[in-house]
Amino acid sequence: MPFRKRFRPAPPERTGIDRDAASTDERNVAIAEIADSGLFDPAWYLNRYPDVAQAGLDPLLHYVAAGAAEGRFPGPRFDVTWYLGEMPEAGAPGTNPLLHYLRRGRALGHSPKALDEGQSFDSFLSATRGGRLPFSERERSQVDHVHYALDAKAAEPHGLLPLPPLELSVRIGSLTLDSFEEIGRGVKEVILRCLPPGFDFRGSRCLDFGCGIGRVIRHFAEEARSAEFWGCDIDGTSIRWAVETMTPPFRFYQMSQSPTLPFEDSSFDLIYAIAVFSQVYDDWHHWAVEIRRVLKPGGVFFMSYAGQVPFEEMLSIPYDGFAAHPGLYVKSPFNSWNRGGPMVFMSPQWVERHWGSLFDIDFVAPDALLDYQSICVMRKPARGTPPRPHMRVVEAATRQAFNPDATGRIDQGHDRTKPFTESYGIEAEGTTRVAGWIALRGDAPKRLRLAVDGAAVEAGPTVWEPGAPYRDWDDSPQTVFTTSFDASGIAAGEHRLTVTVEGARGVSHEMGIALRVR
Repeated sequence: MPFRKRFRPAPPERTGIDRDAASTDERNVAIAEIADSGLFDPAWYLNRYPDVAQAGLDPLLHYVAAGAAEGRFPGPRFDVTWYLGEMPEAGAPGTNPLLHYLRRGRALGHSPKALDEGQSFDSFLSATRGGRLPFSERERSQVDHVHYALDAKAAEPHGLLPLPPLELSVRIGSLTLDSFEEIGRGVKEVILRCLPPGFDFRGSRCLDFGCGIGRVIRHFAEEARSAEFWGCDIDGTSIRWAVETMTPPFRFYQMSQSPTLPFEDSSFDLIYAIAVFSQVYDDWHHWAVEIRRVLKPGGVFFMSYAGQVPFEEMLSIPYDGFAAHPGLYVKSPFNSWNRGGPMVFMSPQWVERHWGSLFDIDFVAPDALLDYQSICVMRKPARGTPPRPHMRVVEAATRQAFNPDATGRIDQGHDRTKPFTESYGIEAEGTTRVAGWIALRGDAPKRLRLAVDGAAVEAGPTVWEPGAPYRDWDDSPQTVFTTSFDASGIAAGEHRLTVTVEGARGVSHEMGIALRVR
């Protein structure tokens, strides 16, 4: 599933040892948790802190009673500096950072250790500069040095460019390197199909705004032979890895949170931002103006943003209420970047009103980027031209009503060689294949029905196959379906195909997608 943030309910706030709990029981529980975690190494601890060994103290008891409060590390597999940068509240007085990780941070998807020393210090420095760590100047001055090693820990080469370490891939939601590759390749394909007729990469200048570790830009290696490609991101570790493994053919730089780009006016032919403005809300307008500044007149800005699918999946509430009062919806606006940042959802009406005041919008396609994020394709207007009066909305993806017990997708069956606006949804002619997946909470699919514009059509035999797990529905994995119908009696033009899946226990779910009959 592309772009999904790993939103999980926060566990209870039991992250330290209660100093007033008289606390033999509580301390014994903490000792047992830490011992069972495998992250405390007694021999390493005694070797690292000879004063504990010389005093003849039990290393684990010392760490729980005093060592954690003194900032000591429990072992080589838990980096206190890194974790405090990622979760600054773990540095509060009376909080044991390792216990905080075991009881809270791990459940939120955090790692116990940085990829390298540079990443660890970057995170720590960001937290201290932001005033989120309660350390004195004296304690900070005890940091003797930081080594940014020129040692990209890349996986085995994949084609001409190496894949990133899995630790970096996981941070952006790609839990496997196969999914990392699949998502990047799929996004590039959609970008290419959205470019205006006649767009030529030869001699062009392109920017991946918010490139991360290069999930998308890496797939433009062929185009970069004759074009100048840049990538930028605020994460120093990602940019260092990209520079060390993908330069050439690409160029990268680390941007700050200040909305400025170090490029000349009207100097880029293409800028794309994938899942960036689904996390930027307070200064989005400044960034939009800056992107407009560096685009050439007529230059293309491809933006993906969070719409209905991520809204309902992440928040578990219907989109209808937001759609009735469209605008910009910000979840967790004060969430730090180390904790995933805020989550920003935009309605098409908001995009048209606000982004359309700065750019000419070619079209938006809700939830159409890999059936998850929405697409907006814009161009910098020529000087002296008024804003366009209307925005085209292309309904290319699956549409479905919110159902807390059911969800699914219908695979798009378009012609990938054609421009996006000329081929989307399902292209039908004669016997037409319909495929997708369904997840029914606590139920299993039993029957499938098809309809076109509300009128039932006969479906061919349905093949059901087990699919991947769906989110936290442990008892309800995805089920992949494949069927077909005869479109020869349907008039040419655009229609609506509806797929209804019924479960063995009575759960029913309806999904729809554009059907374009040749």
